[in-house]
Amino acid sequence: MSFIDKVTVMHYFSRHPAHAELSDFLAGSDPGARSRIASHLEHCQSCRDVLQLLRGASASQWNAPGTEPSPELLARILESRASDARVILPSDTQIAGSRSTPNRLSLIAAAAVILAVIGGVLVTRTASDVEAGATSGTLVLNPAMPRPGQTVSVTYRAAAMLANQPTLVLRARMRDTGSESYNAGFPTVRAAMLQRGADGDFTGHFVIPANIVYAALAVADTSAQSVDDNAGRDWEILVSDSTGKPLFTALDQRANDMMGRNWEEGLATAHRMVALYPRDLRAWSWLRAFNRWLGKVGDDSIRVRDRAQLAKFDSMFTNGVASDADIGRMAWFADGIDSSIAAHWRARLMQQAPRNSFAVQWRLIAILDTLHQRNDTATVLRQMDALWDSAPLDPKAQIATYATGMAMDAADTTLIKLWTTRQALGGGDKRDFARWVATQFTKIPALRAEGIKLVRNEMDSLAILHPSEQALDETIAEQRARHNVSRRNLLATLGQALVASGDYAGARQVLDEAVSKGWNLEVFRAVRTASLAAGDTAHALTMAARISVDPRTSPTFTDSLRPVAERVLGAAGWNAELATARKEFVKRMLESSTPRSIRGDPRLRDLDGQTTKLSALAQGKVTIVAFWSRFCGPAIEDLPVMNAVATRLAKSGVRVVSVVDEANSSAALKQFLRDRKVTMPTYLDSWHEGSRAFNQWGTPDYYVIDADGRIRFAGTNSAETVLARAEALRMSEN
Repeated sequence: MSFIDKVTVMHYFSRHPAHAELSDFLAGSDPGARSRIASHLEHCQSCRDVLQLLRGASASQWNAPGTEPSPELLARILESRASDARVILPSDTQIAGSRSTPNRLSLIAAAAVILAVIGGVLVTRTASDVEAGATSGTLVLNPAMPRPGQTVSVTYRAAAMLANQPTLVLRARMRDTGSESYNAGFPTVRAAMLQRGADGDFTGHFVIPANIVYAALAVADTSAQSVDDNAGRDWEILVSDSTGKPLFTALDQRANDMMGRNWEEGLATAHRMVALYPRDLRAWSWLRAFNRWLGKVGDDSIRVRDRAQLAKFDSMFTNGVASDADIGRMAWFADGIDSSIAAHWRARLMQQAPRNSFAVQWRLIAILDTLHQRNDTATVLRQMDALWDSAPLDPKAQIATYATGMAMDAADTTLIKLWTTRQALGGGDKRDFARWVATQFTKIPALRAEGIKLVRNEMDSLAILHPSEQALDETIAEQRARHNVSRRNLLATLGQALVASGDYAGARQVLDEAVSKGWNLEVFRAVRTASLAAGDTAHALTMAARISVDPRTSPTFTDSLRPVAERVLGAAGWNAELATARKEFVKRMLESSTPRSIRGDPRLRDLDGQTTKLSALAQGKVTIVAFWSRFCGPAIEDLPVMNAVATRLAKSGVRVVSVVDEANSSAALKQFLRDRKVTMPTYLDSWHEGSRAFNQWGTPDYYVIDADGRIRFAGTNSAETVLARAEALRMSEN
């Protein structure tokens, strides 16, 4: 593989600026990003090489999106690929019929064509990069972008943790054309066994199933003690057509796979779809969706581009043939761009294709609006039942999710069973959903006995560690730890259900196991209730002490408890109980700590436009780094709690750095902060260095770093949880 080949493929599958961003930089079409890209280029040889490659493509006057090599060149490429020869990129004279002025799409297309004609191996690190103790090796796939049903050869130069194994397992998360967004519930399969050769490299092969278009890959030892997931990035396969061009469905499933995993890579994938498939509305719909989720649709350049594309598709489908799916996508794409065009296509959708997924979603919204206006749950549930019957498979789970919640609020056991059964037909993690249903049933008196039985069944299922249920990057120890957490949660649920049923002796037996490990306020409260009912005051006070020392407990509860506890134990005895509980709090909370280094020292920008480093803000103290967005509903909902946490922790010396996903300060952002009385110091992730450093791609997401600048707790979306974590770490360091 040539140097240019390696650089190009490495660039596409890393978290460096996407081709679209570098194309913007080269074409000068995005002045706001120039300083960020220029700064990155200063220390990244890989991106400088790719930029040089794109310059060469521009100088060679590559054509706009969709341009294909000449028949003669294509024949040479395919012939050389068939013989496993290296591919030499064509010279200026080999490309004809091009434009002289580079623009955004032509540069993206140039990168796309370059990648399409590369002879097929995927390299993410060179052999010299694999040092002793390295956590990521080098994976080479040939071909890198296989055709459906093609055999793929694998060569893996192992990371140090796997280098001495005789045999390794190539794991895969595979997606077909109908796979859903996010990764919950996807089984991990064994794609190939890799055997160690005399040179130390591991080799093997596997066949891409005919229905698979995308796969994420990782390497593990046969006992799943260690896993190399390419430093959290996963290796990838996109299935291609006969010319080496990634199938649209492969890119579509890559975008689905990035949902909740890496929003920036999802956006980069959408840009690639647009570059390779500019006449496909699905590509533009993906691009608009990711821009919405990342809060970019308000950018002037994006609004102008979206309006132009909408006008083209409106003309194309108005004057041509539009399928039901096209009509649905047009109605969705036009929404928020042009109200007149949107109204036209939505009316046509409702008349011509009322069972289309987009039509069903709008009908669902209308039904929910009726509930808000009239508060008539019974009528709305009947309407949802009719909608569910007429809907295609995709939106059925969404309908069932809303209906299940309403049925539970109404405590209608018949409807609860009906809608939970229907909701189970949808995608996602079936086991997690079954545990959720079991837990909910225990809270409803009429279903409690059935819920207790379901909880016990789910606890039994956790005794078996199925390889297919391991996450792609998960070791067996991590899977076991995850199961243990789930078991403790189910034990807590079971104990609370037994308390509610009056079986205090049975509850004590169950809850004593739940309380033996971990730190769970709900469990402590249930044990205290069961202990008091059984007349065991001493055990009840031990649980009360644990509840009292947890920073999430209100001071009112703690103050009201002290006189009662001191009457039983005396002041000295109660203080000793509290001291023991504090030690236990710190110990158990830190058991879930997973220290890891931060990638570099990310730059942030304050609201006045000044640049600073995260290390300067943390100043060697325990610090919460809180990522949020004013365009994210859950983040906005949690913002008052996080603000209160910041105020409280400031008194004990714990800092909170609020990081918002926006490039530049604005009057709108400052007004937003004033309206919501946000007093914690807020900074802008202008260069996305913060999100990259933490491998963070969704909001809200809260991390705790220690005095040495290491991440001590992985992200959580709960402000109260991060409060407890930060306080435990502070107490351990004092």
